[in-house]
Amino acid sequence: MRILHPTDFAECATQAEAAAVDLVRKLDGELLLFHALVETPLYGEGLIHIQKVQVVYDAQRKWAEETLEARACDLCQRGIKAS
Repeated sequence: MRILHPTDFAECATQAEAAAVDLVRKLDGELLLFHALVETPLYGEGLIHIQKVQVVYDAQRKWAEETLEARACDLCQRGIKAS
């Protein structure tokens, strides 16, 4: 069984992750981590600043990917199937 855990990295998402991990253990399943992101417009966003805005969005996406990968690795080391 696969359990999808969407996260925005908020504290309540951390609590939800703990509940999902508990379910995965009980059901001998796999945890799929997913970053839920809404790219909100940045102040001053416009055609002139579009390249700067894209840099910010790309940096956020990279950070989220690295953070999810680190969490998945940590869970795997604790015996939880995660990706």
